[in-house]
Amino acid sequence: MSNDVSPEAMQSRIQQARREAETLKDRIKRKKDELADVTRESRRSMHFHPPSSNVLQQLQSLREILMITM
Repeated sequence: MSNDVSPEAMQSRIQQARREAETLKDRIKRKKDELADVTRESRRSMHFHPPSSNVLQQLQSLREILMITM
């Protein structure tokens, strides 16, 4: 950059650079938030949900029936 730039032009460039920096910061934050949401969703889907007591009772009954028939 040469010294031929007026102070007004320099201020304009600085303001433009600040706006661009803010825009980039916003894009980065949105992307981070999106990734956090995906991570939360994937964690939620990985939780183990044990079978209900009704299912356990049915399995026990089947096991008993199989033991009797053998």
